[in-house]
Amino acid sequence: MTSARWRIVALFFTHALAAGAIHTRIPDLQVAMGLSEGQLGLVLVGQPLGALSMFLFSSAIIERFGPRRTILAVLPIVIITAALATVLLHPVALFILLAFNGLGFSLSNIAMNVEADRVEVATGARVMNTCHGVWSVGFLLTSLLGATLRGLHVDPAIHLCALAPFLIVLLLVVVVPMPVM
Repeated sequence: MTSARWRIVALFFTHALAAGAIHTRIPDLQVAMGLSEGQLGLVLVGQPLGALSMFLFSSAIIERFGPRRTILAVLPIVIITAALATVLLHPVALFILLAFNGLGFSLSNIAMNVEADRVEVATGARVMNTCHGVWSVGFLLTSLLGATLRGLHVDPAIHLCALAPFLIVLLLVVVVPMPVM
């Protein structure tokens, strides 16, 4: 597998680990903030609002800065907002953090799909299906990790704050060497 193909597959895996980490900890955040199901539902609207608002601007942003720079700028937002959500325990803070999380998720998701398409064109080899399969495996693994830690009563702040530096280092190892386009 070429370096470009390896990197894009690894990026999809990293994205999944970052994106899925918070989902298993939502019940813990609900309990910690004393939110009812309805209140939690309103707070969770922040994530799709952030994601949907980015769809309007994603093409222009990725065209201007390229996939590599875009990913390096916004995937850390996904990682950091998830960690901060476990320590800034207020519904308004969670709504805002989830909005930024959604923004980072959607923009990095679009940018890495653009990059995967570019890798396919440059190498002549199909990689998109592998990327999405690896993303699914990464999401499953981060979900299993979160569920296991939750079952072991590990505090969500310990879980996500310990995971954040690992994910940022992994992101840098995978993305920094990618070509600037």
